[in-house]
Amino acid sequence: MLATQMTTVHNLTMDMTSRFREGEQTLDWASYYVDGINKLMRTYTTQMEALNNYRNKGKQQITVKHQHVNVNDGGQAIVGDVTQGGGNG
Repeated sequence: MLATQMTTVHNLTMDMTSRFREGEQTLDWASYYVDGINKLMRTYTTQMEALNNYRNKGKQQITVKHQHVNVNDGGQAIVGDVTQGGGNG
């Protein structure tokens, strides 16, 4: 059902966009078309989010890179990637 709704919203958006581009409207009609196109595009975006949630079973995937570092009293630590190489110093 969602795919059918999305197809319908897409077709309506394209139809309104085409009508807006073809005709010479008054400012009121132009505003009507622009508002309608904007609402339809926001509806499509919401439908796309619903589809993605359905595909992911409502689960959000968050990846966190986590590392533990222990530093004893009087010790020093460097936070970040460290590459050890030969130096002339």
